[in-house]
Amino acid sequence: MWLDDLAQYLGELRTRASEYGPQLRRNEALTRSALIDPVLAQLGWDVHDPGQVIPEFSAGNGRVDYALFNGRESRPVAFIEAKSLGTPLADKLAQAITYCNEQGVKYFAVSDGQRWEVYETFRAVPNPEKIIFKVDIGNDANNLSALRLLWLWRGNFTDGGNPETPSVPNTAVPLGDEAAPPGDQSPQPNYPTIISGAAHIGNAWKSLRSEMSNLRRRRGQPAPSDIRFGDGSVSPVKTWSGLQISTANWLVSRDRLNPSKCPIVTSQGTHIVHRDPVRSDGKPFLRPFQVAEMWLDLNYSALDHSRLAIEMISALGEDPDAVMVRWS
Repeated sequence: MWLDDLAQYLGELRTRASEYGPQLRRNEALTRSALIDPVLAQLGWDVHDPGQVIPEFSAGNGRVDYALFNGRESRPVAFIEAKSLGTPLADKLAQAITYCNEQGVKYFAVSDGQRWEVYETFRAVPNPEKIIFKVDIGNDANNLSALRLLWLWRGNFTDGGNPETPSVPNTAVPLGDEAAPPGDQSPQPNYPTIISGAAHIGNAWKSLRSEMSNLRRRRGQPAPSDIRFGDGSVSPVKTWSGLQISTANWLVSRDRLNPSKCPIVTSQGTHIVHRDPVRSDGKPFLRPFQVAEMWLDLNYSALDHSRLAIEMISALGEDPDAVMVRWS
């Protein structure tokens, strides 16, 4: 079984990292060739094919160590930042998110060859909470590492479909004769999902536009837990301002929103999104928030956040009636 082979190979990489640890800790290029490139190859990415992987990819004012392509779109489906073995991964987090925001890339990973952390760029949460899952090949059971890394399998981004809907198991099942060691409490990966209205089981989706009338009547209503857009993409929402943030990020991911389109304005001429954090009257945004290379003003009420999300979508040619919300 392929997963058995992957789990076995990760065990071999663990041995390699241990045997050549001193050299790998001093040399990022060696870490990439000895540990990171082999993992990508096992997951179906041909690191020698520019149609799949471009190293040292130009991103704004910097370079990304790896850009992954699905063969159907010109934009990368994911970025990977590499570190030498044993280097703290957090050092690359802010830089990776900046590159992804500038290029509209939804996913990125940071790795030192043994530890892998995979993030979703446009989640409307603080940077550390954008994480999807972690893997530590050096310490986790091989089968657990294999199942988590399966999220990065190239087939999830190419075979019949959508790089935003990777199809992977949510629980780790022991492979072959290998079981997770006793007491292994490693967290399960939190895989992003895209849920169709027909397939959704649980709290009902409601039209954001229709819910605006309820907000006029009821003050203090908690923010929805999720927002769903016309293509089926679902984004978690923790606050009312998250409606604006998630909507802007979704529009960026669909190539609808970029600095050349700014300013995006309301029917009254108010700036919704702009290249600079300034209002239409020239005064600064009261609560500026950056998305990619653009700015939102989040100093609004729950009703206004909903209205601005709808107006942003309408202004950029998407269907506002297709935007749905739900409460968990």
